[in-house]
Amino acid sequence: MSVSAVGKTPTEIWASILSMLLRTPLLPQDDVTIAESLAAFSYDCDFDNLQRELCRVSTVLRLVCRSWDRLVQRIHPTVVIANLNTQYVKSVPIHVLPALLIKGKPNPKLQNAQRLEIWTPFECNCGQECRSALPSRTVERLQKKDIPIGRSSSNPFNPAQDLIRLEVINAKHYMGIESPISLLDRTPNLKVLSWAGEWTDAFFKTLIRHRIHQNLTHLKISLLWDHIHSLGSIVPFPNLRFLHFSILDRGFDATARKSNELGLENWAAFPRLQRLHLRLYINQLQSRKDDLVAFLKAIGTNLSGLIYDVYGNASIWFEPDLWDLLPSLTEFGVADNLITSEPPPPPSTMKPLNLIYRFSDRADEITDISPENTMVDQFIDVCKQWRTEKMTMLQSWREAEIMMAEPIDEHSEYVIGTHVEFYERLAALGVVISDRDGVSIGEPEGQRFLEALKEYEPRRLAEEQRRRDSESESGGYWETEDE
Repeated sequence: MSVSAVGKTPTEIWASILSMLLRTPLLPQDDVTIAESLAAFSYDCDFDNLQRELCRVSTVLRLVCRSWDRLVQRIHPTVVIANLNTQYVKSVPIHVLPALLIKGKPNPKLQNAQRLEIWTPFECNCGQECRSALPSRTVERLQKKDIPIGRSSSNPFNPAQDLIRLEVINAKHYMGIESPISLLDRTPNLKVLSWAGEWTDAFFKTLIRHRIHQNLTHLKISLLWDHIHSLGSIVPFPNLRFLHFSILDRGFDATARKSNELGLENWAAFPRLQRLHLRLYINQLQSRKDDLVAFLKAIGTNLSGLIYDVYGNASIWFEPDLWDLLPSLTEFGVADNLITSEPPPPPSTMKPLNLIYRFSDRADEITDISPENTMVDQFIDVCKQWRTEKMTMLQSWREAEIMMAEPIDEHSEYVIGTHVEFYERLAALGVVISDRDGVSIGEPEGQRFLEALKEYEPRRLAEEQRRRDSESESGGYWETEDE
């Protein structure tokens, strides 16, 4: 294909072809699902799998012809992985930048970066020999090093000039003691930010007020109730579309809120928030019920997607009338579990919700399991109560295939997403199942996943039986969820 032919090709066709490359979860996207939003904060093996898929698609497109090769090289998303821990420098994989600075000067690769991934040691557990992973012995050795580490001679969070292309900073941990504020000062176009765990306690009051939060469309942050109560005024997030929000109690007693303090419902303003992943680790859930309801009342009107992960029984706080606070909801999920008996189904006045699940999600039995009332039977009954028409898996079909190479979990019989019957029964019910990228299970990628699952399930069942037999012969027992 000549350059002139490239110029004559209709824009719509190019958009369709290149969407495979440009619509990667590694970069922020408009008008996406909650599954795609969550993928922006992928770490470790999940991140490596996304980057591997991006490179695969890029290579396929580049091999078409020279014109495509030049075009793809020009628009290919630029991802930089960097280490910030001076103790790890000798152990980082070859493709990981050992530091943001080279002899006191910014690493040149940062200037073109669109995504900055903060690297920390991890062991590959997906069976794909991830490039960014280290051998288990090396990971153990590095994790034993004293933390916090010594400060380097130059602040690694201090670029000399603006990083105008940088849109994403993903920091799970950085194991350092320097403030990230000087880095954020140099990222005028940042849209996606994941706070490192260490930032919250060390720099919360100054960092939460940083102007960069005015531009963000995606934010992942974990806070204590103490942090929320300590704010003197509301924090504005005028452009935020997706929030991954975790709240923890300090100790075993719920932190009391004084009458003049801000609470969960008014600590921040989210006028454009559309999708929420809410994770709460609360020791006294009943005492926080009013806070949770007030928060959903404040933000619920515009929410189209909600995944909640609340430690404890959802029936304590998720009462049927709570659905009235979510009139725009179209996607709903319960983190790390398929919906069973909680929460109560939405009213018939609401449109059927697209249920979100992970390939690895577990399902706790609602009633006793028997050959006449299997876990799949129980979930199908739930789908009928919820009037389910659509379900979306948080991974891609390809990623789910990769997961089948992982070691088999000792309680995998509870992971009903790994049963072929699960998909066959949902299809018979008329439920349309798609992956994170919107590819239905009836398309070629979905069918390849099903074929792989049909080969995987007998191996998994055989392994489970082998373990049961081994436990029986050794005089042990097969541990159950109740035990």
